[in-house]
Amino acid sequence: MKILNYTPHAITLLNADGLVATIQSSGNIRVTSSKKEYQYIPFAGTYIPVFQQEMGEIEFPSDFEYEEGTIYVVSRIVKEALKDNMEYYQYQNYFMVPDDLVRDEKGVIIGCKGFSL
Repeated sequence: MKILNYTPHAITLLNADGLVATIQSSGNIRVTSSKKEYQYIPFAGTYIPVFQQEMGEIEFPSDFEYEEGTIYVVSRIVKEALKDNMEYYQYQNYFMVPDDLVRDEKGVIIGCKGFSL
């Protein structure tokens, strides 16, 4: 099976024995967003803004074409936005996000053990 990474960084797949593979980025599928000030909350003698973020359109790379039987690794935000995208709704099970993350002793993500829908 072919797996393409559409996050902005390489994905390292690990198993109990260590490194399985590194999947380099094939481009970046992203979701536009906008934010507006929603309210202010008082804190430490001042007011802290609280923003409301609204998700926009899904932006695919100009050369993106869906290929049957290919897994596309995307961010969680992209995966959630695809649920409302009728053009790609039927392909949702081919868009996956990194899961079962592996961290080093400082808590930095160094890889994942699998993907989730």
